[in-house]
This record gives sequence, structure tokens and C-alpha cells, in this order.
Amino acid sequence: MAGVVPTLLITGPVGVGKTTVAGEVANLLAEAGVPHAFVDVDALRWCYPAPPGDRFRTGIALRNLAAVWATYREEGIGRLILAEVLEDRAELAGYLRAVPGAAITVVRLRAPLATLAAQVARRETGGGWPGTWRGRRNWPHRWTATAWRTC
Repeated sequence: MAGVVPTLLITGPVGVGKTTVAGEVANLLAEAGVPHAFVDVDALRWCYPAPPGDRFRTGIALRNLAAVWATYREEGIGRLILAEVLEDRAELAGYLRAVPGAAITVVRLRAPLATLAAQVARRETGGGWPGTWRGRRNWPHRWTATAWRTC
């Protein structure tokens, strides 16, 4: 099954609600009978240790996405919803390689810093979250307007 793959990539900082919004989009498509797949890209990078030179495990996530997408495509799925932190427009090239034919629409969710910090504090109950790879990638010092203008 070749052709264009409508792909919705929902992005934004940790705690903004990417996975929640993507899940709701997936539910709406299911209710409408539209074949689709929803992938929270974080689940595709969860490993230890990080590969050398890939501290956020982006390469591993994209390789896994390619494999998962190939399986979905074999099953006749024609649409894809992704929840992922996209820090720069140049990162889209990796998703285009992982999902051949992807026509990507990026939706960036935003929230005030205080809201994000409160959400993360509620959700991340394990010890030392700011010291984890997710925390290092997304802790508030990285949530500036400048960082988000590039995508």
C-alpha cells in the first residue's frame, strides 16, 4: 500500500498534554471508523543506556518508528498520529524517512510555564525527574520562546 500518509505530529514541552490530545484525536478517528495508528514516540526510545552520541535516543526512536509503521502499513493503516517533542524543524526529515509518504501536519501545544511545571510535578512522581533524560531535554530552562520559533 503506497501513497500519501496523512500524519499528525502533536508536539510541545513535557506536560503540555501531547499524549492526551493525540489519544483524543485517535478516539475521534476510531468513532468515525477511520483506520489509523497512534504512537507516543517516547515509548519507542525507552531504553538504557542511551546509544553513544544519541542522548535523547532519537535515532533509536526513529528506527523503531520505521519498524512499527511498516507493520501498521501492512495491516492497511493509512493515517498516523504521533506525540513527540519536536525541537527543530530539521527533525522532520527523520520522520519523513521513518514513514515513507508522510504528509506531516505539526500541531504545537503551548501552556504557561507554571502550568507545565505543575503538570510535571503531578505526573512525574518518581525520584529525580529533572535528572532523567526526559528532564534534561525538557526542563523549564529549555521552554523559551526562542527554542520554539525554529519549528
